[in-house]
Amino acid sequence: MSRRTLIEIEQGRTTGSLPTWHALGHAFDVPLGGLFVALCDGHTPPAARVGRGRLLPPADHPNRC
Repeated sequence: MSRRTLIEIEQGRTTGSLPTWHALGHAFDVPLGGLFVALCDGHTPPAARVGRGRLLPPADHPNRC
């Protein structure tokens, strides 16, 4: 991963790709979910679409924070 990629993520110019976040997790010895856990504090996760577009309420969300 390049220094420029880290700078662009830090400054909000890009969100980064899944491989980028995976590499960051390894670099910091943190599970991928651990990189985002602070974003989930204090809010209700949005509803998720499952199957044929059915919405699950946040409490039933399979990837809830």
